[in-house]
Amino acid sequence: MASFSDYYSKEFPSDAVFDLFDRAWQPTPFASDQREWGVETTDGRFKRWKSCSTASDLKKLVGEEGVGKLNVGAVFETPTWVRWKQSSQTSMVPKQREFVIDIDLDDYSSSGIVVDKNNIEENDRHWPLVAIGILICIDVLKNSFGFSQFILVYSGRRGAHLWVCDQRACELTDEARSAIIKFLTPGDKMTKHGRRCFKHLLDYPTFCGNGENPLEDTQMAKDSIFIKFIWKFWKCYAIKPRGVNNGLGLLDDRFSRRNFIEMMDLHVSEDELSQIMAQPDGKQCFKLIQEFIKIRPNEEHRKWATLKMCETICTMLWPRPDVSVSTHMNHTLKAPYSVHPGTGRVSVPVFMTNPIKFNPATDAPLAGATMPDSFHENVAEFKRVIDSFSGGSAASNGKRKREELVVVTDGRLPSLDSEREWENHMAQCAGRK
Repeated sequence: MASFSDYYSKEFPSDAVFDLFDRAWQPTPFASDQREWGVETTDGRFKRWKSCSTASDLKKLVGEEGVGKLNVGAVFETPTWVRWKQSSQTSMVPKQREFVIDIDLDDYSSSGIVVDKNNIEENDRHWPLVAIGILICIDVLKNSFGFSQFILVYSGRRGAHLWVCDQRACELTDEARSAIIKFLTPGDKMTKHGRRCFKHLLDYPTFCGNGENPLEDTQMAKDSIFIKFIWKFWKCYAIKPRGVNNGLGLLDDRFSRRNFIEMMDLHVSEDELSQIMAQPDGKQCFKLIQEFIKIRPNEEHRKWATLKMCETICTMLWPRPDVSVSTHMNHTLKAPYSVHPGTGRVSVPVFMTNPIKFNPATDAPLAGATMPDSFHENVAEFKRVIDSFSGGSAASNGKRKREELVVVTDGRLPSLDSEREWENHMAQCAGRK
C-alpha cells in the first residue's frame, strides 16, 4: 500500500484547512477541540474522535505513519477527546456542521449509467455528470434557500463534495437538512422501465417554468432549472459522442437508445425504431425521437410524450446526493486536500467558472513530497475564499470580487445551443472575458 507521509508532512496545507473548519470568524466561536477529526489508515482502519486545538495539531495528526485519508466531522457540545473518557453508551451531541452535498457516480446506475469504480479513465470521463449535478444544487441552494458560501471539492476518484459554509447552513438541524434534500429529490414513484416521477419538481416554477410544457417558448420556462442546466447539458454534453469534448455518449449505442425509448414509454413502430437505431450518433438519434413526437396526431399525446421525455432526461441527469452525508450532522467526510487512498490523487477544490471543464486526470495531482505549481495556486485561491468568508483583507484588496470566489456561477443560463456559447456566458457571469 502506498505511503502518503511525504505529502502530508511537507505539502498538506494544514493551516488553511484548519482555518476553514475552525470558523473563528463566526459571531460565537467554538473551542477548536470541539470539532471532530478522523483519519483512515492505508490499511483500512478508521480512527474517529480526534481533536485539534491548533493547525500544528492537525499537521501532527496527518503526519502520523500510515495516514491515508483525513476526515472532518461536526462541532460537538464538548471537546471530542471527552468521547474517550465516556462510556460507550454516552452519545456525543453535535451542535453544528457545514451542510454538505455528496454526489457520486455509483448512484447513477439505476438510470443505466454504470461506471466501473476501478476504471479511473471512465470515472474521469463521467466527471461532467457530477459537475452538472453540483451546479443544479448550487442554483437551488442559492436561489431557493439563500445560501452563498460554497466550496466545491473533487472527491479524488468518482464524485464531488459541495461544502455550504454559511453560518445558517452550519446551524441547520438534521430535520432541516432532510427537508432540503427532500426538496431536491424526485418522488419515489418509478415506472417499470425506471423513469422517476418528477411531477412535484416540474410543477414548481423554479424547476420547470409553468409545469405544463418545460420546452415552451416563455421567459418563465427559459429561466427554469430544467432549461438552464438539464436541457442544455443534455444537448451539449450528454448526447455528444463519447470522448468528444467531454461528450458522455448516452445515446451512442443501440442498448442505450432502446433503454431511453422504453423509459419514456414512447410507443414507436418497427420502422420508427429501425430509423432511430440507424442514426450515426446520439444527437441525430435524439433529433429523430423529437421529430416522431411532433408528428403524433393527437395534441394531448404530443404533450404527454414531451413531458415523459423531459422526465426521462431528468431521471438520467438529476443529481443524486448521498442522503446520509447531507442529513446527519455527525457524519464525517473527506476533508479538502485529503488524499484519496484508492487513486493517490489529492481532493482539490475546484475553482472554475465552468466546473464541467475540470479534468481530474490533469487538474487533481498525485500526492507527493513536491507538488506542482498548480497545486500551490489552488491552495492560494482556497485561502482567499476562506478570507472572503470572514470578511478579511483579501476579500477587499481588489484581486477578485467575493462573488467570483464563493459562487461557482450565478446560475443564469440563457438559450444557448453550443458548448462554446455556454462557456462564454458562464465566464461573463463571473466577470471574466
